[in-house]
Amino acid sequence: MKVQLPSLAVLLAFAIHAGTAHADFDYYAASASQPKLVPADLTLLTPAKPDYEYYANFPDVADRSMVGADLSNASDVAAELDFASAEFANDTFLNSKDDDCCVRRETSLYGSIMFAGSFAHLRQGGFNTSGSFSNAGPSPLWQANENTLDMGGTLGVAIPRSIGSVDGTLRAEVQGMFHDLHDTTLASFPGFPGPVAFFYRTNMTDRWSAMGNLWYDIPLGCSNFEVYVGGGLGVAGGTMMTTDISNVRGSGGYSDLAWQVGCGLTYHYNQRLAIDLGYRFFDFGTGDVDLTRVDNNNPSGDLSMNVSAHQLTLAFRFKALQDFWPGR
Repeated sequence: MKVQLPSLAVLLAFAIHAGTAHADFDYYAASASQPKLVPADLTLLTPAKPDYEYYANFPDVADRSMVGADLSNASDVAAELDFASAEFANDTFLNSKDDDCCVRRETSLYGSIMFAGSFAHLRQGGFNTSGSFSNAGPSPLWQANENTLDMGGTLGVAIPRSIGSVDGTLRAEVQGMFHDLHDTTLASFPGFPGPVAFFYRTNMTDRWSAMGNLWYDIPLGCSNFEVYVGGGLGVAGGTMMTTDISNVRGSGGYSDLAWQVGCGLTYHYNQRLAIDLGYRFFDFGTGDVDLTRVDNNNPSGDLSMNVSAHQLTLAFRFKALQDFWPGR
């Protein structure tokens, strides 16, 4: 019988393929005493014996964890692998709460939205040259307390850094906030010690701040909680308008050096989302406007307003690009 070369080539290829498949099967199927690693996508494998065990290695898991699946029925392979993939390769921040014991320390970018209740103290200052008296004095006629609701956000980077025996995380961020207006009525002529016959009605509107902050996160044992301390430096500004109706008035924009210090408690809901409760002492600096006479617009000195506040903050922080700088 004659066998043509093309037929021999086909038979040879088939034999090689069958041998390779058999060798692969022998590698991936093993007895309970000699388990092997099975790729996560190998779901069509039929065991030679009913008591074989299958083990899956998920290379896309960040910590390269091995997931063992003790299966007595081959029909359960696909279901078990799908379950394990969903548990260990989940990469969204809204799917489920994180059940890990400890916060993962890794380099990451983050953004947050922030709300702040501000309990502000305003101190009036400056000098009225028209009446030759100071615009400053003691509370309550020359100072006031006001409460506002502020909101804004941050963008930052978190980098694991140990300080001594503390394995913490250093966060550097930029912060932008919009602050509610202040509307005060404080003493004018004739100045301290009184008696006061005229009052400045002062509005501070379009208030904003831009800060650069540094925070240090300290984990609380093996939990999802951290505490942090730090502060920041930046600029605050807005628009200021004042008048005592009968004698002087002034208006204009202002900006000044601002700073803050604070601390807080962070709860890591999962590896993507953290909830931050904090305290800040925020000094907004001093706003200042020139005064002119109401009747002839002649210069009449200046009026200033220094603003500082105790703040209670609530922020929702979202991580992105986790572990983008390995080895740091």
